[in-house]
Amino acid sequence: MVASSNKKQGIFGHASKKSKIVLGILMLFTITTMNAIRIFVPAVSEFREENLFLYGLVHFASYGVTYAIWRLFFYRL
Repeated sequence: MVASSNKKQGIFGHASKKSKIVLGILMLFTITTMNAIRIFVPAVSEFREENLFLYGLVHFASYGVTYAIWRLFFYRL
């Protein structure tokens, strides 16, 4: 049990340094994958040009999924 304090937890809560490093690695993997798909799949590039807002939402959702995976599986490292 964590002692209560006036300090706010923020987005990371009481995650350890090791856990935050894992989150950083997962985010880098997500960024690299999304950019590689955009570069090497012509349909994604066309979609990005035509629907920039929807493309941004998909990008944002992928980061949300990555954060959820970290929170479920790696938060307590």
